[in-house]
Amino acid sequence: MYQERIYRTYCNSELNAERIVIDESDLLINYSNSITGLENSLIDIRKTIKDQINNEKLFLTSLEPLDSTSSEPQIIQHMKSASKQCGVGPMAAVAGAISDYIAKDYVKDNADLIIENGGDIFIKTSKERHILIHAGDSQLSDQISIKITPEMTPIGVCTSSGKLGHSLSFGKADAVVVVAKDILYADAAATAICNIVRTPSDIERGLAIAKDSKKIEGIVIILDDSIGVWGNIVLI
Repeated sequence: MYQERIYRTYCNSELNAERIVIDESDLLINYSNSITGLENSLIDIRKTIKDQINNEKLFLTSLEPLDSTSSEPQIIQHMKSASKQCGVGPMAAVAGAISDYIAKDYVKDNADLIIENGGDIFIKTSKERHILIHAGDSQLSDQISIKITPEMTPIGVCTSSGKLGHSLSFGKADAVVVVAKDILYADAAATAICNIVRTPSDIERGLAIAKDSKKIEGIVIILDDSIGVWGNIVLI
């Protein structure tokens, strides 16, 4: 079921903005220069993923990693690789994949490019940006931002929640936010860590998983009024 993305009302940017919605995909793109052919890019990416679902029945439903082959499209191999590293199914990386592969078509022509897809964000920026963390009914929701500086980008900031959105989660966290260079990995890691955070005592366990990763730059975990933070990130 579609849930209105009310967090977008907090978006404050001097950049151009365009929203595109095709079936389950609902993207908000902020950009500095130009983005032409955006709808066609999204259609092509979605077709590639849909074709994989038709050809490999488990691709849509598997909660476990799947092996990839060299004959598969790059985005499919990337989804499988990122999810395998995190111990989840390939669709755990689908939102990050769409943001990332849309960005590939436009990142060279835009000094600033921010693609938000259901809380999974690709960011390339020429100035400091603050990414507000929406955590549902938690008293910490919309009170904390992650500072993103130009030298950090391009980078992914991905959020998973056990209480918000339509994506399957076995956890109870209000928000698990992962920052990583590989946005597909950030998406899959956020899902994997959110799955194990069910009580405040699990926050330390989630942080430990992030610390063991060689790809995660930083992580924020919010559950009710508890918060855990680790990594090379600055909170505002």
